[in-house]
Amino acid sequence: MRSLAAAVGAALLLLPATAAAGPWTPEPGGGYAKVWLHWLPGFGYNPGPEAADDGIEGPQLYGVYNEVAVGTYAELGLVDGVALAAHWMPVRTFLLGDPRAGSPAKFHASIGEPLVGIKVRPVQYKRFVLGFEGAIRAPTGRNRPVQEVYGIADGNPLIGALRIDSGSWDATVGTSAGLGFDRWYGAASAAWTWRSEGFDSVLSWSIEAGRGSLGKKGLWSGRVRIAGNHPLGDGTADYHASPSGLGNGSHYIGFTLEVERAITPGWWVGLSLAGGLVPVLRQTGGPAITVSLAHTF
Repeated sequence: MRSLAAAVGAALLLLPATAAAGPWTPEPGGGYAKVWLHWLPGFGYNPGPEAADDGIEGPQLYGVYNEVAVGTYAELGLVDGVALAAHWMPVRTFLLGDPRAGSPAKFHASIGEPLVGIKVRPVQYKRFVLGFEGAIRAPTGRNRPVQEVYGIADGNPLIGALRIDSGSWDATVGTSAGLGFDRWYGAASAAWTWRSEGFDSVLSWSIEAGRGSLGKKGLWSGRVRIAGNHPLGDGTADYHASPSGLGNGSHYIGFTLEVERAITPGWWVGLSLAGGLVPVLRQTGGPAITVSLAHTF
């Protein structure tokens, strides 16, 4: 069961501001860590229905856009059923083109907002596990526009402005449950996040299933995850219009497909592909491609 829990824990949701590891917790003194390189070549932006007041309706095509970031996640077991968790993207870069004639693309960089939390697993009955989590994410920069975003349609209409920091304090509480078998597992989670700066609070959820010991030598594992992020409309701040999705009002339902391969005992390399299942609001479209290295100890 330890190897299954490690594989589940290493499966991060590769969507903005989220790192979910399910209800399993490491053994006391044990844990795991993961580092990954994330690339999002963005295209198409849906600013949401409120943008119709400014004459912008439906998905908009805009200049070249790429996000590249380094992410980290770790858990450490304190006592049986209790663990500390941390998530941070120490390097986050953005390249945004300008489709107007003679206007060059611009490069931007920021330090991601660190998250620290605690996980508690009060119930473990046979194959069933129930857990609770609490976490706080701290801002590292101001939520201000750094570059205007222009469409590629005739006249290059202004459709938004890139933001590279969320600028808000976030406090999250959530619950998750899972079933673990010899090779298969399933898990589901739900969480509520309070946000400062007058931002809407957010309801998030995920459902996933995975299998380990794949291949002739049993070195492969894989999983599929569907997740959602839904602002609840209870804030006072305006919604942002940034392809990064950093700010107030990002809404999506998306999927992640991930495969991992054991390279030595306790070490895995992974590759994942993530994308949207329904129109993504106030965040760029496009696939998110990630390579990762995970370790259990």
